[in-house]
Amino acid sequence: MSPHPHTHRHRKSDGRAIATINALISTASSAGAPAEGRRRQEDRRRARPRTLLSALSQPPAPSTDGPCLRITGDAAALVVGGRLDVHSAADARVALHHAVDSGEGDLVLDIAGLNAWDATGLGVIMGVHRRAGRAGRRLVLRDVPPRMWRVLVAARLHRVLTIAS
Repeated sequence: MSPHPHTHRHRKSDGRAIATINALISTASSAGAPAEGRRRQEDRRRARPRTLLSALSQPPAPSTDGPCLRITGDAAALVVGGRLDVHSAADARVALHHAVDSGEGDLVLDIAGLNAWDATGLGVIMGVHRRAGRAGRRLVLRDVPPRMWRVLVAARLHRVLTIAS
């Protein structure tokens, strides 16, 4: 006999109660819902991944803010146009780093033709600024559009970056 007979008895009854509850749940889930309802639920479950996969496999919609990124110029002055965002950041980073590494003096970045940038694009600009500083150069932003200027002021980056009108 257990020193606590009630505890032992409760453990056995808890085990039986759990088994009974599990049996009721499985019976209710298989027999309680009409067959038509179960089929619709299964169809919906199967349809979700197909819908998600088909949405992911479609090409992205074309941008209405402007064409993709264009960078022209040499190691002293570059003209940037289009969108500097998450989609173009890697290419922009490579081109701008190459310009920083292959030149001397100020690197002037004319961004008058830049239609939009996101946080990733701004991160690219800041990374180029840091890289230029380590190389003994200075990144100068020229002809900053008003919309971009407001972003720089809001982020207080106008205090860090060299900006020419």
